[in-house]
Amino acid sequence: MTLLQRMLLGDDDDPSGSAHDNDFLFTLYICISLFLVVMAGLMSGLTLGLMSLDTVELEVLKRSGTPEERACAIKIMPVIKHQHFLLVTLLLCNAAATEVMRNPSSVGLHNARAEARPG
Repeated sequence: MTLLQRMLLGDDDDPSGSAHDNDFLFTLYICISLFLVVMAGLMSGLTLGLMSLDTVELEVLKRSGTPEERACAIKIMPVIKHQHFLLVTLLLCNAAATEVMRNPSSVGLHNARAEARPG
């Protein structure tokens, strides 16, 4: 068992635990971690990108831009219209993703194998 697997799964003192279960849990933790990193990065990027858009500028593009700019402005306008709701949603998603990455036991991801042991 590698050092990273020991850190994620705990000590391997239980003889009833199979190597297949350890590999599955390790793969599951890695997949969840990668998903959370991507989600946090996506939310940070969307926060920066969407909050930098100005509604007045989008209205101008919607009325006098090229056909492609008009189509994009029309699509993005409902999302940008309520900037406070957008900001709160993006920040909550980003905070949730980073909190779970920092403290996986807060949602029951850490040491699930120890909880499954009888006794």
